[in-house]
Amino acid sequence: MDTSKLFHWSQLEITESISFLGLRLSFLNVRVYINQIGPGIVWLRFITPVGEALVLSASTPFAPMLQRTYHFIFAAWTMPRFIAKQILGALAKFYEQDVMIWQWKTFPSKPGFVKEDGSVKSFRKWYSQYYSEHSISFKDALDTHIRGQNAVLSW
Repeated sequence: MDTSKLFHWSQLEITESISFLGLRLSFLNVRVYINQIGPGIVWLRFITPVGEALVLSASTPFAPMLQRTYHFIFAAWTMPRFIAKQILGALAKFYEQDVMIWQWKTFPSKPGFVKEDGSVKSFRKWYSQYYSEHSISFKDALDTHIRGQNAVLSW
């Protein structure tokens, strides 16, 4: 699918491989197609030697610095259940590790980008339409969260 005009859509394709004693075991390769649609939906399609799996993650903010996220997996009947559970468990763990990064993220006014960040730059530009001069700043949202106040989004 050509997503060049879909600024709310970002996609990435990677191949994961396993090596043993320096020898790449290509028959165990896993292709992963990752798509982020808007700020809150991500789906990952895994093509493995034992079948395909689709993981859907959906996030919804409900207060500054707080969001509710769900992860679902749908696997082909050929994929053993324990492998599907391992995929979902690993993704959940990576997500939890990313939270620490997000908590200390900075927002420079003119971030540096490399060529490979092209879709990130387009996505940020598209997403900026949802902010205005009246939007709560990251610093204020963080201060509110740290103070433990129950702030409500004013959308």
